[in-house]
Amino acid sequence: RQLFLLISRVHDAKWRKIMEHFYIYSFTLAVIPLLLGLLFIWFGKKLWDNATKKNEEYQQRYTGRTTLRVIKVEKNEWEETNSNEQGPESRISVTSYTPVYEYTVNGQRYEYHTRLGTSTDQYPIGKECPGYYNPKNPADVTETLKEITGGGSHFLSLLFFGIGVLAILFALIRVWAVITLI
Repeated sequence: RQLFLLISRVHDAKWRKIMEHFYIYSFTLAVIPLLLGLLFIWFGKKLWDNATKKNEEYQQRYTGRTTLRVIKVEKNEWEETNSNEQGPESRISVTSYTPVYEYTVNGQRYEYHTRLGTSTDQYPIGKECPGYYNPKNPADVTETLKEITGGGSHFLSLLFFGIGVLAILFALIRVWAVITLI
């Protein structure tokens, strides 16, 4: 009987030691995603703030209003390689139409060659649209005040937020699972 008690105590001590290592290991595995989650959320916030700041600077820069009038349309053609997984590569011809605008600020006439084009010619000569210029430099003009960073930067920041939240949830579930075993 004493031998049985001795074996039982040794077994309990070993079991306690194993469980102690298990808890330490489990909490360590919970801390890593928790820290990564916080890092992802922090980085997502930085991306969001940076995109918002750039958009605000852009809108503050172009405060002057003018009318842009299409004076000609430039046709740009080039060839691109179209890679196809089922067959050989092929060359395709690409055409882009970009309008050239004229506008007037304080009696001075300017020309603006836009970077925004389309695959079809939808810019009739004489067509007018609103334009926004930099009062400090009237030659600096744009057709839109929409976000210049596009949805991409905000999408990436939301993606980082989401990954961060998931990592933190994983860490909290891991800690809860270990605590229920204690």
